[in-house]
Amino acid sequence: MITLETVGTTPDSSAFVADGFGSSEEFEKSSVPLPANLDATALHLPIPANRFKAACRRGLPARFRASLWLNAIARLENNAEEVAFAGTAAHVKELDRKWLALVDRTFHGDALAEPDIDELGCPDTVLAPLSEAGRAAAARVLAVFDATHTVGFSPILCRIVPRLLLYCSEGMTYHIIDEMWKRRPFFFPKNRNEWAALLTCLGHLVQKFFPQTYTYMNGCGAFEHHGARRLMLHVFEDLLPLHCVLRLLDTYIPEGQKVIFRIILGLIKLCKRPLKDSGAADGSAIWAFVENFAKTQCDADALMASAFAQFYRRPGRGFRRSHVDEAMRRQLNDSSLRAHEVVGAFTPPQKKKARGNEGSHHAAPLRGASYDKSELPMLEEHRALLAKWLPNSFSSLHVTLLYDSARDGSSLGTLYRLNNPDLRFESDQVKLKRLGPARLLIVHELGTDHVAGVFSTEPWRHHNEGYGSGQNFVFRLQPDPKAFYWNAEENKRDDGDDAAAAAAGAALKHMLCSHEYLAAGGRATGVGVALQLDADLLDGHSSPCDTYQNEVLFSSSHFQARRVQVYGLGM
Repeated sequence: MITLETVGTTPDSSAFVADGFGSSEEFEKSSVPLPANLDATALHLPIPANRFKAACRRGLPARFRASLWLNAIARLENNAEEVAFAGTAAHVKELDRKWLALVDRTFHGDALAEPDIDELGCPDTVLAPLSEAGRAAAARVLAVFDATHTVGFSPILCRIVPRLLLYCSEGMTYHIIDEMWKRRPFFFPKNRNEWAALLTCLGHLVQKFFPQTYTYMNGCGAFEHHGARRLMLHVFEDLLPLHCVLRLLDTYIPEGQKVIFRIILGLIKLCKRPLKDSGAADGSAIWAFVENFAKTQCDADALMASAFAQFYRRPGRGFRRSHVDEAMRRQLNDSSLRAHEVVGAFTPPQKKKARGNEGSHHAAPLRGASYDKSELPMLEEHRALLAKWLPNSFSSLHVTLLYDSARDGSSLGTLYRLNNPDLRFESDQVKLKRLGPARLLIVHELGTDHVAGVFSTEPWRHHNEGYGSGQNFVFRLQPDPKAFYWNAEENKRDDGDDAAAAAAGAALKHMLCSHEYLAAGGRATGVGVALQLDADLLDGHSSPCDTYQNEVLFSSSHFQARRVQVYGLGM
């Protein structure tokens, strides 16, 4: 037995929905009406747990949609107690309490803060049904989520949040996307490379289920056209009518990103005959026809029936998540991917040249001795700035290039491995008698001349907790060169902790290295970083932080890295 309660709100009574939208036919078409003689505050569904997904696909009354979403998220943990508690009034009360605490920490006590929604990447089409209060709520949820998770890359997230707010409070919405984020890539791709693989594997799935349609579309170059990528990116935005998007969310939350493929395959199945009759002869015309069909002729019931039809459950032809995984693996290993679709991580590391050959990277001092510029890819003016900024005990040391994404491939794991002094000391490319623990991390931004980085007294390595020392600092080499140092007075803990606890708290904010990202700097409130890079060293984030009292180091808070280098210092 599944029980859903009337938590959250409905569009006709929500303060987040703009006047005129609440009674829209789109919302009515997205839900199943209650029987005329039933006006309950709780809905008891006499279905076994293994039929929960099927119930989500059929749709539910609007007043129980928020409870359904919370219950679906809880079921991913497979914990009976959490499932029973999820979606209840007590659960919502707890989520709202936690949300207020997060807002208080993020905005320093201003619970009604209104971040700029335009800076958070929400398209106007998904914001259209929201009132001014709804837009402010969407901005708060995204700003708090960005501050607490430091989102580097998520093209779908900002499209989902405004849709959730149609039925949920801010606290409920934050909880749902927080649980989704913990289960990447089940819901969201982890990085640009995985997203590119998702986009480009669509053709393989069309070929598997609709071979004749695939032959026609591929012959017109449809799967080489950007329209295929737009289709997946806009599925929660303006590709489908709003009532279809809400029904899609009902299934996306319990089943994950494979539902997006099902919906697109279902859409192609519905329009494949009129598509061939349309005479579309190129990729642009094909995707324009598909989009127009989706917007003008698509009905939620027909689309869901097509997406989850018995056709996909034929022996040997069944659509499973393994098909998406297989197609993604094929794309991730496909060397024919175009450079503008996937960069960095798909570039194989260059072969190391033999000892003594031209191009090996010798150690050179930051100040004093001469060096061959072709052997050390660091500009003279950058070396002079760093020599001036570094603590005196480090400025006279020699530097050697330990890691270069252009040479070694864009991988955080490789960066950690090549930072290990024991491994790199015996390398032919380290011309030092003794390699010390200090490191210079330098990041070049893609598309601009911004170069910034971090000096650390310890190597970058996977670490379960924060570490580092007060000698660490962040800097920008160009434009407007500037160094930002740790200020012990500004970062004193004022909660009466002893010296050891204060030191541990400070270290936590200097360096944080996980398998998914590395970060430098933080705020006393626990949100915001001076510099963060994702696992593929492609997407980064920079924001003012309390640790170094820094400015944004790059052209914007979210940026893409063109090149990442790590230099070691030694004798």
